[in-house]
This record gives sequence, C-alpha cells and structure tokens, in this order.
Amino acid sequence: MLVEAYLKRAAIDFYEENRGIFTQWTGRIASFNFKERLIKKFTSTATKDTWYVDYLNCNQGLTETIEGYTNQFKKLFKQVDPNVTTPVANVICQYMVGINPSIAPLVYVRGPVTLQAVVDIAKSIKAGFRII
Repeated sequence: MLVEAYLKRAAIDFYEENRGIFTQWTGRIASFNFKERLIKKFTSTATKDTWYVDYLNCNQGLTETIEGYTNQFKKLFKQVDPNVTTPVANVICQYMVGINPSIAPLVYVRGPVTLQAVVDIAKSIKAGFRII
C-alpha cells in the first residue's frame, strides 16, 4: 500500500499491527478504514477539545460569503463528528447560530430540515439582498 511510504515511527508501527483490519482508506464503517482509526489513535483530547471549541465558535464574518462560512463549518463539523452521529436538527441549529444575524431569522422561518436546505435558503436570501 502506498500509505506506508508516508508514515513514520509510531504511525508505521500502528499500520503494520493493524494492516489486516483496514479495508478502505475512508468510508462509512470507521472500524475498517485507515483514516479514522489513525486520527483516533494519534489525536489528543486537547486537540479534539480545540476542534470542538472552534466548531462552537464558527460564525460568518461580516464580509464572508455563505459559501466560505459553509465550507469552514463543514470542515469543523467533520473534525468533531467524523461519523455524522449528531442529529441533523442540532447541526442546523449550530449552523444557524453562526450565520449572519441579518439573514438568520429569514432562513429560520422557512423551516429547513437539512443543512443543504439551510445553505440554499441563505444563498437565495443573500442574493435577494444584493438585488435591492
């Protein structure tokens, strides 16, 4: 496997000890994929705590686009919940907390039930503001 060429010391030992378990680089079944097991093995609690704080404090800057905020939010969410076990309603709520306060109520009243719906609504509202 090509991955061996990029690993060093403890990581190569971890790979060698577990190589028969890994069936994929990444995927839905975390116990069989290399990426999630490697992260779990070598990521400290302090690092995970930092990721979670960053996730909770993620918000759209004054001049930041919806796309920019969404990309940052999804990246942080993937770090704190790689297996996507958080209920969708909670993810939507956290996203809404960080969105531009001038459009958040307008998005909320539309009642979106998926994160993608929230993003799409926010984009259309923002586009409408540019027209005015």
